[in-house]
Amino acid sequence: MKHSQAGVCEQERITKQQKCNDAAYWQRENEHQCARHSDPAFAQCEHARKELKHFGKDLAECIDLFLQITHDGPVYVCTSCHQTKFVDDVQELSSL
Repeated sequence: MKHSQAGVCEQERITKQQKCNDAAYWQRENEHQCARHSDPAFAQCEHARKELKHFGKDLAECIDLFLQITHDGPVYVCTSCHQTKFVDDVQELSSL
């Protein structure tokens, strides 16, 4: 039984790999994505999904999300102004 499952998994892996290398597949995928993103209903649904993820579905969830984000406090130091900031307020620089 395990041998046949491994064969199925290997066949799925090969199929996925072939799709990744197929230019026609990516062309169809790109056209599908463009059609979806040009649809106003999709844009509205996507906006609502992002808003729900960012703010939560009610006040209690919004407060919980805020507390999770600010749990560590402002521990990141800005190299420009030397103020302590929250993680979302700073960007890491590799070099100047």
